Amino acid sequence: QSLKADCGETSTITIQDGPRLLLQHSKELLGATPEARNVRIMVTMPTESAQDPSIIRDLLKAGMNCMRINCAHDDPETWLEMINNLQTAKEEFGQSCQIFMDLGGPKIRTGEIEPGPHVVHVHPKRNEYGITVFPARILLVPEGSSAPEISDNQTVFGVPKSFLQKLKRFDEIRLLDARHKSRKWTVVEVSDFGCRVESIKTCYVVPGTPLELKEKQRPKITAKITSVPKQPGFIVLRRGDCLVVTADLTAGHSKHLDTQGNLVTPATISCTMPEVVSQVHPGESVWFDDGKIGGVIEKVETDRFWVKI
Repeated sequence: QSLKADCGETSTITIQDGPRLLLQHSKELLGATPEARNVRIMVTMPTESAQDPSIIRDLLKAGMNCMRINCAHDDPETWLEMINNLQTAKEEFGQSCQIFMDLGGPKIRTGEIEPGPHVVHVHPKRNEYGITVFPARILLVPEGSSAPEISDNQTVFGVPKSFLQKLKRFDEIRLLDARHKSRKWTVVEVSDFGCRVESIKTCYVVPGTPLELKEKQRPKITAKITSVPKQPGFIVLRRGDCLVVTADLTAGHSKHLDTQGNLVTPATISCTMPEVVSQVHPGESVWFDDGKIGGVIEKVETDRFWVKI
Protein backbone atom coordinates (compact mmCIF):
# COMPACT_ATOMS: atom_id res chain seq x y z
CA GLN A 1 0.00 0.00 0.00
CA SER A 2 1.03 3.63 -0.34
CA LEU A 3 1.65 5.98 2.58
CA LYS A 4 2.10 9.73 2.42
CA ALA A 5 5.16 11.06 4.20
CA ASP A 6 5.18 14.34 6.12
CA CYS A 7 6.67 16.12 3.12
CA GLY A 8 3.69 15.14 0.99
CA GLU A 9 5.55 12.53 -1.06
CA THR A 10 4.21 9.00 -1.49
CA SER A 11 6.33 6.07 -0.35
CA THR A 12 5.69 2.39 -1.02
CA ILE A 13 6.00 -0.32 1.61
CA THR A 14 6.79 -3.75 0.23
CA ILE A 15 6.40 -7.20 1.74
CA GLN A 16 10.14 -7.27 2.25
CA ASP A 17 9.91 -4.13 4.40
CA GLY A 18 7.45 -5.76 6.82
CA PRO A 19 9.87 -7.72 9.06
CA ARG A 20 12.25 -4.77 9.29
CA LEU A 21 9.49 -2.34 10.26
CA LEU A 22 8.05 -4.79 12.78
CA LEU A 23 11.44 -5.15 14.43
CA GLN A 24 12.00 -1.40 14.41
CA HIS A 25 8.60 -0.52 15.85
CA SER A 26 8.79 -3.27 18.49
CA LYS A 27 12.17 -1.97 19.60
CA GLU A 28 10.94 1.63 19.79
CA LEU A 29 7.84 0.68 21.75
CA LEU A 30 8.93 -2.26 23.89
CA GLY A 31 12.71 -2.06 23.99
CA ALA A 32 15.54 -4.11 22.49
CA THR A 33 15.05 -7.81 21.77
CA PRO A 34 16.32 -9.93 24.71
CA GLU A 35 19.20 -12.27 23.97
CA ALA A 36 17.77 -15.43 25.52
CA ARG A 37 14.16 -15.23 24.26
CA ASN A 38 11.99 -13.96 21.43
CA VAL A 39 9.43 -12.19 23.59
CA ARG A 40 9.53 -9.16 25.83
CA ILE A 41 8.12 -9.04 29.34
CA MET A 42 5.84 -6.15 30.31
CA VAL A 43 4.83 -5.81 33.98
CA THR A 44 2.09 -3.54 35.35
CA MET A 45 3.24 -1.74 38.47
CA PRO A 46 1.31 -2.06 41.73
CA THR A 47 0.91 1.01 43.93
CA GLU A 48 3.40 -0.47 46.41
CA SER A 49 6.22 -0.22 43.85
CA ALA A 50 6.32 3.56 44.37
CA GLN A 51 7.33 3.18 48.03
CA ASP A 52 9.20 -0.11 47.83
CA PRO A 53 12.09 0.14 45.31
CA SER A 54 12.89 -3.56 45.74
CA ILE A 55 9.77 -4.52 43.77
CA ILE A 56 10.95 -2.85 40.57
CA ARG A 57 14.56 -3.83 41.27
CA ASP A 58 13.63 -7.52 41.53
CA LEU A 59 11.45 -7.37 38.43
CA LEU A 60 14.20 -5.77 36.36
CA LYS A 61 16.70 -8.34 37.61
CA ALA A 62 14.25 -11.13 36.67
CA GLY A 63 14.01 -9.91 33.09
CA MET A 64 11.38 -7.17 32.86
CA ASN A 65 11.77 -5.29 29.55
CA CYS A 66 8.91 -2.82 29.84
CA MET A 67 7.36 -1.24 32.92
CA ARG A 68 3.68 -0.43 32.52
CA ILE A 69 2.03 2.27 34.62
CA ASN A 70 -1.75 2.22 34.60
CA CYS A 71 -2.71 5.88 34.79
CA ALA A 72 -6.29 4.96 35.65
CA HIS A 73 -4.95 4.35 39.16
CA ASP A 74 -2.85 6.34 41.66
CA ASP A 75 -1.62 9.88 40.87
CA PRO A 76 1.26 11.73 39.11
CA GLU A 77 3.38 11.79 42.27
CA THR A 78 3.08 8.02 42.63
CA TRP A 79 3.89 7.47 38.94
CA LEU A 80 7.00 9.63 39.27
CA GLU A 81 8.19 7.60 42.25
CA MET A 82 7.81 4.44 40.17
CA ILE A 83 9.82 5.99 37.34
CA ASN A 84 12.55 7.16 39.73
CA ASN A 85 12.80 3.68 41.24
CA LEU A 86 13.16 2.21 37.76
CA GLN A 87 15.89 4.70 36.82
CA THR A 88 17.84 3.77 39.96
CA ALA A 89 17.53 0.06 39.20
CA LYS A 90 18.56 0.55 35.56
CA GLU A 91 21.72 2.37 36.64
CA GLU A 92 22.51 -0.35 39.17
CA PHE A 93 22.23 -3.22 36.69
CA GLY A 94 23.20 -1.35 33.54
CA GLN A 95 20.03 -2.56 31.85
CA SER A 96 17.51 -0.83 29.64
CA CYS A 97 13.76 -0.87 30.29
CA GLN A 98 11.00 1.00 28.50
CA ILE A 99 8.24 2.84 30.34
CA PHE A 100 4.73 2.29 29.02
CA MET A 101 2.12 4.68 30.46
CA ASP A 102 -1.44 3.55 29.84
CA LEU A 103 -3.46 6.76 29.88
CA GLY A 104 -6.71 6.66 31.79
CA GLY A 105 -9.84 7.65 29.94
CA PRO A 106 -13.62 7.59 30.16
CA LYS A 107 -15.36 4.23 29.98
CA ILE A 108 -18.32 4.25 27.64
CA ARG A 109 -20.96 1.92 29.05
CA THR A 110 -24.55 1.04 28.38
CA GLY A 111 -27.21 2.07 30.87
CA GLU A 112 -29.73 0.05 32.82
CA ILE A 113 -32.30 -2.31 31.31
CA GLU A 114 -35.94 -2.61 32.34
CA PRO A 115 -36.35 -5.41 34.90
CA GLY A 116 -37.64 -8.73 33.69
CA PRO A 117 -41.17 -10.02 34.32
CA HIS A 118 -42.22 -10.52 37.94
CA VAL A 119 -42.31 -14.28 37.66
CA VAL A 120 -39.92 -16.81 39.17
CA HIS A 121 -39.41 -20.27 37.73
CA VAL A 122 -38.88 -22.64 40.66
CA HIS A 123 -37.69 -26.08 39.65
CA PRO A 124 -36.04 -29.09 41.28
CA LYS A 125 -32.71 -30.44 40.11
CA ARG A 126 -33.04 -33.38 37.76
CA ASN A 127 -30.50 -35.82 36.35
CA GLU A 128 -29.93 -36.58 32.68
CA TYR A 129 -32.93 -38.93 32.72
CA GLY A 130 -35.29 -36.26 34.03
CA ILE A 131 -35.52 -37.83 37.47
CA THR A 132 -35.67 -35.41 40.42
CA VAL A 133 -32.54 -35.73 42.54
CA PHE A 134 -32.94 -32.61 44.71
CA PRO A 135 -36.16 -30.70 45.45
CA ALA A 136 -36.42 -26.99 44.82
CA ARG A 137 -35.58 -25.02 47.98
CA ILE A 138 -37.70 -22.01 48.89
CA LEU A 139 -37.48 -19.59 51.81
CA LEU A 140 -40.67 -17.85 52.92
CA VAL A 141 -40.00 -14.65 54.89
CA PRO A 142 -42.32 -12.02 56.41
CA GLU A 143 -43.30 -9.43 53.82
CA GLY A 144 -41.13 -6.33 53.98
CA SER A 145 -38.31 -8.04 55.88
CA SER A 146 -34.77 -8.52 54.64
CA ALA A 147 -33.84 -12.10 53.90
CA PRO A 148 -30.79 -13.67 55.52
CA GLU A 149 -27.80 -14.77 53.48
CA ILE A 150 -28.87 -17.61 51.23
CA SER A 151 -27.30 -19.94 48.72
CA ASP A 152 -27.71 -19.56 44.98
CA ASN A 153 -30.04 -22.56 44.73
CA GLN A 154 -32.67 -21.10 47.07
CA THR A 155 -35.46 -18.68 46.17
CA VAL A 156 -36.99 -16.16 48.60
CA PHE A 157 -40.66 -15.12 48.61
CA GLY A 158 -42.42 -12.66 50.90
CA VAL A 159 -45.66 -13.72 52.61
CA PRO A 160 -47.77 -12.29 55.46
CA LYS A 161 -46.16 -12.80 58.85
CA SER A 162 -49.45 -14.07 60.29
CA PHE A 163 -49.38 -16.97 57.81
CA LEU A 164 -45.81 -17.92 58.69
CA GLN A 165 -46.59 -17.95 62.41
CA LYS A 166 -49.13 -20.73 61.87
CA LEU A 167 -46.82 -23.07 59.97
CA LYS A 168 -45.04 -26.01 61.50
CA ARG A 169 -42.64 -28.62 60.20
CA PHE A 170 -44.07 -31.17 57.73
CA ASP A 171 -47.06 -28.95 56.91
CA GLU A 172 -48.12 -29.08 53.25
CA ILE A 173 -48.88 -25.79 51.51
CA ARG A 174 -51.11 -26.01 48.43
CA LEU A 175 -50.97 -23.42 45.67
CA LEU A 176 -51.96 -22.66 42.08
CA ASP A 177 -49.02 -21.27 40.12
CA ALA A 178 -49.11 -18.74 37.27
CA ARG A 179 -50.19 -21.50 34.86
CA HIS A 180 -52.98 -22.59 37.23
CA LYS A 181 -51.10 -25.81 37.93
CA SER A 182 -51.77 -27.34 41.33
CA ARG A 183 -48.58 -27.65 43.37
CA LYS A 184 -47.53 -28.65 46.88
CA TRP A 185 -44.74 -27.28 49.08
CA THR A 186 -43.58 -29.14 52.18
CA VAL A 187 -42.36 -27.20 55.23
CA VAL A 188 -38.95 -28.59 56.26
CA GLU A 189 -37.81 -25.96 58.77
CA VAL A 190 -39.39 -23.20 60.87
CA SER A 191 -37.18 -20.47 62.35
CA ASP A 192 -37.29 -16.89 63.59
CA PHE A 193 -36.59 -15.45 60.14
CA GLY A 194 -39.07 -17.58 58.17
CA CYS A 195 -39.86 -21.05 56.88
CA ARG A 196 -37.97 -23.25 54.48
CA VAL A 197 -40.11 -25.29 52.12
CA GLU A 198 -39.34 -27.74 49.34
CA SER A 199 -41.04 -28.59 46.07
CA ILE A 200 -40.51 -31.67 43.92
CA LYS A 201 -42.33 -30.15 40.95
CA THR A 202 -41.74 -27.12 38.76
CA CYS A 203 -43.84 -24.05 39.43
CA TYR A 204 -44.05 -20.45 38.22
CA VAL A 205 -44.62 -17.97 41.04
CA VAL A 206 -45.86 -14.37 40.71
CA PRO A 207 -46.98 -11.77 43.26
CA GLY A 208 -50.47 -12.72 44.35
CA THR A 209 -50.00 -16.48 43.99
CA PRO A 210 -52.55 -18.00 46.43
CA LEU A 211 -51.35 -20.27 49.23
CA GLU A 212 -53.49 -22.59 51.30
CA LEU A 213 -52.83 -24.70 54.37
CA LYS A 214 -55.61 -27.18 54.90
CA GLU A 215 -55.52 -29.90 57.54
CA LYS A 216 -58.36 -32.05 58.88
CA GLN A 217 -57.90 -31.01 62.49
CA ARG A 218 -57.08 -27.34 61.78
CA PRO A 219 -59.06 -24.53 60.17
CA LYS A 220 -58.07 -23.65 56.60
CA ILE A 221 -55.44 -20.92 56.41
CA THR A 222 -54.95 -18.87 53.25
CA ALA A 223 -52.51 -16.19 52.14
CA LYS A 224 -50.86 -14.82 49.01
CA ILE A 225 -47.28 -14.36 47.87
CA THR A 226 -46.63 -10.65 48.37
CA SER A 227 -43.18 -10.31 46.79
CA VAL A 228 -40.88 -12.23 44.48
CA PRO A 229 -37.22 -11.57 43.63
CA LYS A 230 -36.57 -9.05 40.88
CA GLN A 231 -35.54 -10.74 37.67
CA PRO A 232 -32.66 -9.22 35.68
CA GLY A 233 -33.68 -7.54 32.46
CA PHE A 234 -32.26 -8.44 29.08
CA ILE A 235 -32.45 -7.35 25.46
CA VAL A 236 -32.77 -9.95 22.71
CA LEU A 237 -30.88 -9.01 19.53
CA ARG A 238 -30.57 -10.97 16.31
CA ARG A 239 -28.65 -10.37 13.11
CA GLY A 240 -30.38 -7.64 11.14
CA ASP A 241 -32.15 -6.10 14.16
CA CYS A 242 -31.95 -2.40 14.93
CA LEU A 243 -30.76 -1.10 18.31
CA VAL A 244 -31.32 2.54 19.22
CA VAL A 245 -28.65 4.02 21.51
CA THR A 246 -29.97 7.05 23.40
CA ALA A 247 -28.38 9.94 25.26
CA ASP A 248 -30.98 9.97 28.04
CA LEU A 249 -30.69 7.36 30.77
CA THR A 250 -34.14 5.83 30.32
CA ALA A 251 -34.00 2.08 30.99
CA GLY A 252 -33.49 0.04 27.83
CA HIS A 253 -35.83 -2.64 26.52
CA SER A 254 -36.18 -5.29 23.82
CA LYS A 255 -38.06 -4.56 20.61
CA HIS A 256 -41.86 -4.44 20.78
CA LEU A 257 -43.96 -6.28 18.20
CA ASP A 258 -47.69 -6.17 17.50
CA THR A 259 -49.93 -9.23 17.39
CA GLN A 260 -48.99 -9.76 13.74
CA GLY A 261 -45.27 -9.77 14.48
CA ASN A 262 -44.67 -6.31 13.00
CA LEU A 263 -42.14 -4.01 14.65
CA VAL A 264 -43.74 -1.31 16.80
CA THR A 265 -40.64 0.07 18.53
CA PRO A 266 -37.02 -1.10 18.15
CA ALA A 267 -34.84 -2.21 21.03
CA THR A 268 -33.23 0.68 22.91
CA ILE A 269 -30.34 1.11 25.33
CA SER A 270 -28.91 4.26 26.88
CA CYS A 271 -25.29 5.42 26.93
CA THR A 272 -23.81 6.53 30.26
CA MET A 273 -21.73 9.17 28.44
CA PRO A 274 -24.43 11.09 26.53
CA GLU A 275 -22.03 13.56 24.90
CA VAL A 276 -20.68 10.70 22.78
CA VAL A 277 -24.03 10.09 21.09
CA SER A 278 -23.91 13.18 18.87
CA GLN A 279 -20.27 12.62 17.88
CA VAL A 280 -20.70 9.37 15.94
CA HIS A 281 -21.27 9.05 12.19
CA PRO A 282 -23.15 6.67 9.87
CA GLY A 283 -20.99 3.77 8.72
CA GLU A 284 -18.98 3.55 11.94
CA SER A 285 -18.87 0.29 13.88
CA VAL A 286 -20.15 -0.14 17.42
CA TRP A 287 -19.31 -3.11 19.63
CA PHE A 288 -21.01 -4.18 22.85
CA ASP A 289 -20.07 -6.58 25.65
CA ASP A 290 -16.37 -6.89 24.77
CA GLY A 291 -17.10 -7.49 21.11
CA LYS A 292 -19.74 -10.20 21.51
CA ILE A 293 -22.36 -8.03 19.76
CA GLY A 294 -21.55 -5.60 16.97
CA GLY A 295 -23.22 -3.44 14.37
CA VAL A 296 -22.93 -0.50 12.01
CA ILE A 297 -24.44 2.94 12.62
CA GLU A 298 -27.16 3.68 10.08
CA LYS A 299 -28.61 6.98 11.29
CA VAL A 300 -27.62 9.67 13.80
CA GLU A 301 -29.68 12.31 15.58
CA THR A 302 -28.67 14.73 18.32
CA ASP A 303 -29.94 12.49 21.13
CA ARG A 304 -29.74 8.98 19.63
CA PHE A 305 -28.33 6.81 16.87
CA TRP A 306 -29.47 3.63 15.15
CA VAL A 307 -27.24 0.55 14.97
CA LYS A 308 -27.95 -2.36 12.62
CA ILE A 309 -26.76 -5.56 14.30
